[in-house]
Amino acid sequence: MGKELLFDFPSPSRDRLKVYGYRFKGSSKSPSVAIVAGLRGDEIIQLYVASQLVKFLNDRSKNDPFFIKGEILIIPAVNTYGFNIDKRYWPLDNTDISRMFPGYNKGETTQRIASMLFEKIQGFDYGIKLTSGIKSVKYIPHIKVFDMENSDIDQAFRFGLRYIHKIKPKPYDTVSLTYNWHIWNTRAYSIYGGKTGEIDFEYAKHMKNAVLRFLSKNEVINYKIHELYCPSVITDENLTNVKTVEAGIFHPFKDVGEVVTKGDTLFIVEDPISGEVKIKTKSPVDGIVFQKHSYPMIYQGTSAYKIVTV
Repeated sequence: MGKELLFDFPSPSRDRLKVYGYRFKGSSKSPSVAIVAGLRGDEIIQLYVASQLVKFLNDRSKNDPFFIKGEILIIPAVNTYGFNIDKRYWPLDNTDISRMFPGYNKGETTQRIASMLFEKIQGFDYGIKLTSGIKSVKYIPHIKVFDMENSDIDQAFRFGLRYIHKIKPKPYDTVSLTYNWHIWNTRAYSIYGGKTGEIDFEYAKHMKNAVLRFLSKNEVINYKIHELYCPSVITDENLTNVKTVEAGIFHPFKDVGEVVTKGDTLFIVEDPISGEVKIKTKSPVDGIVFQKHSYPMIYQGTSAYKIVTV
């Protein structure tokens, strides 16, 4: 393993931003994989998964010189300023590095950071982004793949997670890392799981093992790992969105991954002043909880649950 300073960037108020990568390189012509985490400063579970991958690969490669067959570059954290002061976005101007790709080397700070990062991770056969979604939402661990001309959906099965969420790119997706990886001929996948600002260690284990399973099946590492799921491919049409019609204290009854039956109580909303129940919402379908609102307060019209109906 080699720890590399991929690039650094001046700061007006503190030490330079330094972005490190951990490179593992074998001697065979097996595929190359870049793994990026920590584009946002509250992606704690993603940071943790990346660190555990670094530790696992380092420990194994020390004892087995033939363990690494291809090339792996892991970047556990990009927005280290955000991590240091518990800010989701770039602290100096509150912009999102994750929405600045492919970057612009003469642009604003986050555009330049994205540009320097993208320069270092172009040309890999595969790209994996460990990422978060909406801040107040908890997700079941799953793979998200853009439905594009050069997308390789079949490879997503090799992660062995429960679901592969295939989506049509929206306009704001065109400035994401995974979209631009696709444009520059890297087959790219995003792994979602858990919620921002905390670590679900069971989910973290599933996400780490999913990456190792993918590396193993593509002969990037010499390793055998058990299967977890035979994945199902879903689209937005397979997700029933259950919104709340009232605002107040959110009291959920079902967690992510649970099976629900039509008519089961999903959540109640309580008046934050009187304590009275304002609304009780039941599941309109049979299915499995894909994501849920995960903040004590909820606002009218907010998505409380998304349920997979396949």
